Amino acid sequence: MREEDLPSLFQAADRGSLAGQRHYLGGTRLRLALVLVAALGSLTSVHFGDVRIDWAALLAAVALCGSIITEVVLIQTGPERAWYDGRALAESAKTLAWKYAVGGAPFRIGAGTDTDGRADELLSSRLEELLTTARPEAGLLPDGGVQVGERMRALRSSPLDERQHAYVRGRLEGQHAWYLAKAHYHRRRATVWRVVMLSGEAVGLLFATLRATEVLEVDLAGLAATVVAAAAAWLETRQHSTLSRAYTVTAQELAVVRVRLAAPHSEESWGDAVKDAEDAISREHTMWQASRIA
Repeated sequence: MREEDLPSLFQAADRGSLAGQRHYLGGTRLRLALVLVAALGSLTSVHFGDVRIDWAALLAAVALCGSIITEVVLIQTGPERAWYDGRALAESAKTLAWKYAVGGAPFRIGAGTDTDGRADELLSSRLEELLTTARPEAGLLPDGGVQVGERMRALRSSPLDERQHAYVRGRLEGQHAWYLAKAHYHRRRATVWRVVMLSGEAVGLLFATLRATEVLEVDLAGLAATVVAAAAAWLETRQHSTLSRAYTVTAQELAVVRVRLAAPHSEESWGDAVKDAEDAISREHTMWQASRIA
């Protein structure tokens, strides 16, 4: 089951979340870049002709003004809230869709939930609850799709072994590979930014020493300190170390759950196994959202 087969609520929340992430990270990059430009402009004086204007200082002032405006826009629009809340809403909708499609609890097959379309009613009710409790900050973008697609219905009506295969291959293994890849990515990025900070501190120490012995007339140590501060701010924004640890734990959980899911099941035990797998994924999303809001 592909993402385009998921409920329209997922599609809307996913688009809103991605737009919020794009705007927030783009704005943060711009703000930090402008601070660095301001630090560069404060290092020297630049004059042209008889005009009594220090163009380097003017550049620094304009950059700081741009940084302030960018920060105010970020505060007013709150794209990070659209990112966090939209992602939580999208993942909750995806979890419900997969439970429904493969017969996971509480959408068990053969337990009376299919009578008179009760499974469809339950799914619609749960999705409506998500939509009702969604905060305006979730950044939902309009979507004209359906909540219960044909692919979801077709998978639900298939035999247990087909649903089991589809879930393990299409959901669990995909999520496991995603978490592993992201854990490695964030570990590498955390290392890179720590090296940047350590290098900036070492270079700053060198510049400060040269300045103290009057070998340098320009205060480059201040620029190095600004670079270190910007790198630290970006590292805090991206939370590479925290995400690497969280994704590693979730990948290990899913590896354990995958063994259980691959075993023979009755409809009842299968429903419980799917619920356990989705709970493991949901825990990571809940922890991610809590760490972002904190």
